Amino acid sequence: MEQGLSGAKYFNVNISHLLSQDFDITFKIYCYPAKPRDGAPILLFGENTPSRKIKITLGKRKFGPLYVKEKDYYLYLQFVEDQVRLFIEDDLVPIKKKAEVLYNSAKETIKNIFDHPRSGNNLKRVQSTVNSIVTFSLKNHDAIANLLRLTSYDYYTFTHCVNVAIFGLGFKQTVGYKSEEELREFTLGCICHDIGKTRISERILKKKEKLTNEEFHMIKVHPRHGFVLMKGMIPDCSLDIILHHHEKIDGSGYPDQLMGDDISENTKMAAICDVYDALTTKRCYAEARSPFHGIKLMKDEMPGHFDPDLLERFILFLRGD
Repeated sequence: MEQGLSGAKYFNVNISHLLSQDFDITFKIYCYPAKPRDGAPILLFGENTPSRKIKITLGKRKFGPLYVKEKDYYLYLQFVEDQVRLFIEDDLVPIKKKAEVLYNSAKETIKNIFDHPRSGNNLKRVQSTVNSIVTFSLKNHDAIANLLRLTSYDYYTFTHCVNVAIFGLGFKQTVGYKSEEELREFTLGCICHDIGKTRISERILKKKEKLTNEEFHMIKVHPRHGFVLMKGMIPDCSLDIILHHHEKIDGSGYPDQLMGDDISENTKMAAICDVYDALTTKRCYAEARSPFHGIKLMKDEMPGHFDPDLLERFILFLRGD
């Protein structure tokens, strides 16, 4: 997000969405001039500009970041959802390109709901994103493999949530599911599992030194924060993942110290994906581990944390077996 000297707020536009399909935009697009006069972006495309003109203009020369004004931001976000939906249904688009657009769109969407977790519009967009990811994975045999190639190795809470959703979706498909709706609810829980961290100070979340007991206690409350934020807004299956993804089968987890079969299979699976992605991405206080060392640590140094049968099946999923 940028702010001009006039005080107007501007939000970034993803250029790839403007090049993906045929459309007329319903919002104005701005860019910075070559020699800014007053620090404010200038109008590049007006409302109802056809895609043909946009593609020709963007193809003639390179532009820096493109923006929409705050008042048009939700029009732009709705446009992105529509474009992604059309894009993944287009049989002429290579699966690798579909995965790239879908992953980047998911990151934008999750970042928005982390900025405004009680926004009904943002939650609808997350649900739409989940539907697109699930549809993509069911219609394309190599969808999950292509999405996994894009997962970020630098840890940010919102990219971590997208990664966990992708790992979880692929894992769930190998373990089995009763209905497409169950698959969607499970993936929604995975992508929103850390939403409670929006109630935790950035200072604590990004602290490089060891947390104090008080700070760690504050971190441990995030599943409860997430449950309260999302209660009544998403299905019970999704809520259970948000509330209990830090439970361990030996009862040493939090917030409710559940044991064994008291933890749902969906939540046990989400917990495995959560820890694996956290271990294999670069954190502010630790380097990323290789997939091999991440799994080895989970098997050898975290006894009692995970369902052993599910952990073995997750390893088989990662190997493509």
